[in-house]
Amino acid sequence: MDTYRFWEIVDETRALAHGDLHEHVETLHARLSQLAVEEVVEFDRLLVEANHELYSWTLWGATDLIFGSGGDDQFTDVRTWIVSLGSETYDAVRRDAQSLAELDTDPDVEDLTAAEQWAAVPARVFAGATGRDLSEAYPERVAVELPEGEPEGNQLSDVPEDLVEIFPRLGRRFG
Repeated sequence: MDTYRFWEIVDETRALAHGDLHEHVETLHARLSQLAVEEVVEFDRLLVEANHELYSWTLWGATDLIFGSGGDDQFTDVRTWIVSLGSETYDAVRRDAQSLAELDTDPDVEDLTAAEQWAAVPARVFAGATGRDLSEAYPERVAVELPEGEPEGNQLSDVPEDLVEIFPRLGRRFG
């Protein structure tokens, strides 16, 4: 599986779920269950790679403005949530974190719980197909919550008023 196919599956299953992340967990599970086990493992690897590409202080600050200040776990779920929104949103956010101001939905913390479940789908499909735990079968596998090193860039203030100044478009919508 290549990156193009990964995003094709994400976009296809999101469309089938009509943008509902809880339903997207189910549509992704159904779609990955149709793939060979090796493709499921590769989908998981590409999901982790996409998630880690978003590991920056800029995005962390922007999402703190949207969801409130949170720790590593919340930021992992935020990055996964952005991946689950599909290739167009993902690419826009990679270019400019403020593009989140143009979302056609109002994100909330429940989305982050669903995003965590969405990220677990490949492991669930793998376990269902093989009877084995993905991380045990592939001990060298990098987990979605374990990016290497510090986030890219310079750490930003977590004071909401400062973040509104840094991210004016997000501040107008979420501040």
